[in-house]
Amino acid sequence: MKRVEILYDHYKESCELAKKNEVTRNKLFILVCILLGLLFLFSYDQNSMLGLIQSWISGNYNCDLMFSSNIIQAILWIVLFIFTLRYLGLNINLDRSYSYIHKLENEINEEETKITVTREGKSYLNNYPVLNNITYYSYRVILPIIYYFTIIFKLKLEYNAQGGVNIPIIFQFILGILCNILITTYLIENIIDIVNDIIERITMKYKYTKKDLDLISWERIDSFLENIYKEVNNYLNSNNLSIKYIAPIMRGGGVPAIKLSHMFNVIDMLPIQLKHNHETHRIDTKIVLDYLKDNSISQNECILLVEGNHVTGKTANIATDIIREKFGKDVKIIYVSLTRDYTYKDSVKNVCFTTWAMTTNETKELSKEECNKLGINYNLVSVYPWENIEEELDELNNS
Repeated sequence: MKRVEILYDHYKESCELAKKNEVTRNKLFILVCILLGLLFLFSYDQNSMLGLIQSWISGNYNCDLMFSSNIIQAILWIVLFIFTLRYLGLNINLDRSYSYIHKLENEINEEETKITVTREGKSYLNNYPVLNNITYYSYRVILPIIYYFTIIFKLKLEYNAQGGVNIPIIFQFILGILCNILITTYLIENIIDIVNDIIERITMKYKYTKKDLDLISWERIDSFLENIYKEVNNYLNSNNLSIKYIAPIMRGGGVPAIKLSHMFNVIDMLPIQLKHNHETHRIDTKIVLDYLKDNSISQNECILLVEGNHVTGKTANIATDIIREKFGKDVKIIYVSLTRDYTYKDSVKNVCFTTWAMTTNETKELSKEECNKLGINYNLVSVYPWENIEEELDELNNS
């Protein structure tokens, strides 16, 4: 049996159990409301409520036992406490169950080549109705507050009705306080969860998975390079220029730079290595041009700077600064990349010509509507065939 089949069977069982618990939870909520209502009515018209309950007992159980008001209220308080405890426990378990179900959905979808199971997670939460949000927060915050003050008000009424402190009022106060301790603990945990959720949504960074990656094939790479070659070659011919050096920004620009060196028949390479540091959130220079002794270059010669995936262009700007520092500010630099984020497509300065093969939206600064108009895939992040998928995901989620 495949792992995805085991996960899906477990997912179905978890969903069924959660639905059953929801039904039980809803019944308990109604019973808690009824019990609170009965306790309140006892405070307003004790004799009528006592007669009504005794008539109900006689009619249903053919029993003529007579109970005092204090005994019946004591029973109602005990049942209220037990039902409240069970109701809150089911609520907490349901929240944990759906978190677990969402996790199962993600694991199932990781096993598949495309997203297939999103019923309880992405599809359910997508465009979540305002009324459902109001209902959700009412159950978690507003109703517990109402419950709390209802208990307080009931105990105050009962104290006034009893005319002072006695054993029945002490018993009711103990159970009332226990009920409010339960509801207060639940309310505080909910408020903390809601505040943390709001903070997480404000500061949350999207977590990339394999589903967000555009795994570019070698055939597409060849097509990209062919287009780049044609555009750069046209520019060179139009401006009577030739390429003296090809400078790959390592590591992403290494493979396309080697292929372009063969296409342009350029032997001399000037590798520059730059790397984003996750800890300092800065770009570290690994290899600069100190190794090059001869920095002479003629007016009709240029340097082809090659990048793989251009997102913000920060590394490319550092690379152009390194080249200009070595060859002078008048050096002609042609900058190319396989892919480029639309928002930062023109972010690299001090170049005489630039082009790229595919436009992306990796910074997510374009809306879905804007991407549709421009023919850009809103979600996907480019990964080349020579790159390590796990390493790229780690870099995306920690940058």
